[in-house]
Amino acid sequence: MNYKKITLFLLLFILIFSTQVVLSASSPQIYINGEESTEKLDPTKSNGAVLVRSKALANSIGAKLNWSGSINTLTMKKNGKTVKMMVGSPYIQIDSRAIRTDSPMVIKDNYTYIPFSDIMNVFGFLIEYDKVSNSYYLFKPESHLKEIEWGPNRQSLILKMDNIAPYRIRLTDDPKKLIIEIEKAAMEADFVDNVSDKNYYLQSRRIENQATLQIVLTSKYPLPINSDEVISEENGNLVIQFMPQIASINWKENDTLEIKSNGNMNKPEISFLEDPRRMVLDIPGVLLSEFEKNLEDNQWIKNVRVSQFQFEPTILRVVLDLKEQKYLNIVNQDDENKIVLQPAKRARVFDLAYKDHKIVFKTDAPIEPDLFTLEDPSRLVINLFNTYREDNMQGEINIKENIVKKIRVGRFDSQIVRIVADLSEMTAYNWEQEQYSKNVYIHKISFANKFDKIELLDQNIYTNININVSGKVNYEVKKFSYPHRLVVDISGEEITPDEVELPDPVGIIKEIRMGRFTKEDETVTRIVFELEKYFNHNIVSENPDNKINIALAKSEIQNENNVIVLDAGHGGFDPGAVGPNNVEEKDINLRIVKRLESILKSRGFKVLLTRRSDNFISLNRRVKIANNEGARVFISIHNNSSNKRTSEGTETFIAPNKTGDSMFLAENIQKEIVSKLGLVNRGVKKEHLYVIKYTEMPSVLVEVAFLSNPTEEKLLGDDKFITNAAEAISQGLFNYLDKFKD
Repeated sequence: MNYKKITLFLLLFILIFSTQVVLSASSPQIYINGEESTEKLDPTKSNGAVLVRSKALANSIGAKLNWSGSINTLTMKKNGKTVKMMVGSPYIQIDSRAIRTDSPMVIKDNYTYIPFSDIMNVFGFLIEYDKVSNSYYLFKPESHLKEIEWGPNRQSLILKMDNIAPYRIRLTDDPKKLIIEIEKAAMEADFVDNVSDKNYYLQSRRIENQATLQIVLTSKYPLPINSDEVISEENGNLVIQFMPQIASINWKENDTLEIKSNGNMNKPEISFLEDPRRMVLDIPGVLLSEFEKNLEDNQWIKNVRVSQFQFEPTILRVVLDLKEQKYLNIVNQDDENKIVLQPAKRARVFDLAYKDHKIVFKTDAPIEPDLFTLEDPSRLVINLFNTYREDNMQGEINIKENIVKKIRVGRFDSQIVRIVADLSEMTAYNWEQEQYSKNVYIHKISFANKFDKIELLDQNIYTNININVSGKVNYEVKKFSYPHRLVVDISGEEITPDEVELPDPVGIIKEIRMGRFTKEDETVTRIVFELEKYFNHNIVSENPDNKINIALAKSEIQNENNVIVLDAGHGGFDPGAVGPNNVEEKDINLRIVKRLESILKSRGFKVLLTRRSDNFISLNRRVKIANNEGARVFISIHNNSSNKRTSEGTETFIAPNKTGDSMFLAENIQKEIVSKLGLVNRGVKKEHLYVIKYTEMPSVLVEVAFLSNPTEEKLLGDDKFITNAAEAISQGLFNYLDKFKD
């Protein structure tokens, strides 16, 4: 007798028998693509895993099944993929590779039972498990991630997908980590990572018991992102907009220092420190990254140090260690990606005076002053870098005239003399420098208005005419017929018309021209907009104002079609910001929107909500709802979040490509919220946020308060606060719309 064969047979019999008796009676519910399949799959548990009938599962997913009883082996085929299992074997063969399973295939009541999760993962299904109901939900991926790459100049991250699925950004306490989550999505088999390098590491993983793909980007430096509102949809892909990052600091052959970033940089705040001598540049809105540095051998700078000085708000600090008796100054240039400094002499400031409506002073070397205005109270600040004040120079001049009330002189720090002009109102100014003699330069700062820009913004209902003047002006808007034309007359001595660049005609505007004339000894600048047709116009701005905004109707406006679209940010899969006590932004946004809807409906408006319940709506869909309806106004409601729990207040955003109506709407809403809620006024800001960028009507995005701030999170949970927020937003809207009444 062959004892080896008998022993092998007995072992196989015991193994098969034992696999039939370890099965648990605890059965979960199973749903495949929304259809309940529990009964036919007959799920049971083994070693903590779920096993189901192989034939029923194959029929449910459209797979071919083959059973080889002689070797107790099962083969499943679907979409070119072949899976083989043997009764009792802990290995599953997938084409030419094998994986290990904790729950091998078994035979029960003459049916083969196979490991449910392992097999479904192999065939590309996504599994979500609800522990409370003990239910499994299986989905085919709604989207596949094909590639991740950098956008131009690394200012954005592009996630290339075959379809947009619900998505969200998870902000973390670690500024060097960004988490992007996409629901019901999977990686393509040939996924391409064009992001990872020595500074960035990209990894993907699936959240346990969720049909969610998680993309984690880890950086060597703080990531250039400060809000969960920076994600958008472009050409079917997800795009994450980054803040500018520093790219290089180089000493150039022409004896200039060039600081470059990969995006536009705002003007830095400059200060000087002693012992040792340092020039400090605080650049707002720029983040630290790997950058090129080359100082070569120069006579002015010992060293350059760069740090992330602040995150809220974001400030990059560049410290220049200066050599003894060496000075640098920023020079004006057109490239907004650069800050350029060049050697300068330390200048003496003397002979300050006020003559012929001008501030006049002298220096013994050329300078490049930094001039800017401040409000509350109105004043002009003149920072003179690398200067010192002559000992006998007067420190204050009182003036009796309409615009300038007083001039004060002080020292900002060891290298900056500061001149401050107290103004009766905000107005324009102009600085000029001329060489008077070999070592004397005269500086004149005159106060006179000038045109900053004339622009036209063509939208679905109105063409917005925006005339921006540097100071407040009195103006009059007139309508003439035969032919139809709209005329704007601006009083006062403005710049001559040939210095103004007129925009190209759009919409029903067919020609624009400009001229000057004198009326009753007053100079008037006239701008004429000749029209193909005329229906109506509304003056949105105040008078006097430095922003003349006119909404020119493109067709007959039906008052009964006053449609307001309200957008509750986030929803469903995307909770938005989450407060320290787990209050979710999506819920607060919807509560404010529904309260606002009730107020507007009571005033006779037709109100549309982009979402009415806790569901995910893509940014593209939100925009289409507003544009397809031809809405009068679009208001998106959000609540803010920051890594700093002390961040507080309210702010309202408009898109940079929109001014006029959107700005006026934002200013009215911001003013009412601050007044009614008593929150810190963070102001009206411009940002490329998708829903306000691509809507065709006046659009704003309101960040009511900070959920990340425990105090404001508590306020947002109070019903009275929600009502007050809705009332404030509605009053801001009513104030805006009052401008359009006949």
